[in-house]
Amino acid sequence: LADAKRCLELDPKFTKGYSREGKALFDLGRLDEAEAAYQKGLAIDAGNAGLLGGLNDVKDARKRAQQRASSSGAGGGLFGNVTQKLQGFFSTMQGGGMGSRVKMYGVVMVGYMMYNNYLKGTTPSSPSPSPSPSSSVEGTEA
Repeated sequence: LADAKRCLELDPKFTKGYSREGKALFDLGRLDEAEAAYQKGLAIDAGNAGLLGGLNDVKDARKRAQQRASSSGAGGGLFGNVTQKLQGFFSTMQGGGMGSRVKMYGVVMVGYMMYNNYLKGTTPSSPSPSPSPSSSVEGTEA
């Protein structure tokens, strides 16, 4: 970010400096500032592909953040987040991203996880105590 700012101090019309500044701010999660940097560069060169692409990245990141925020409350209840994960999982399966055996194992795994996490409770059960070695030794009587 400091390098990009230095470039722009030396030459305020250097559009690549605005692109670098926007990318650095974008990577830091400072989307408003990133958008402003890209817009400043586009004011100089409206057709610059790097600046246009960076601006689109900012807009896409905002959309994803809004979708996450709105979907985190969607569905509500106990299974709200699980249903979203299952939808993503099954859409990957339908898209041909997995072989049939992997699909089968995935379905079994998801069912098992749902059973363990939601139907039995979220706290793992403690393992049953194993017998002590002294009580299982054969041939010794008290």
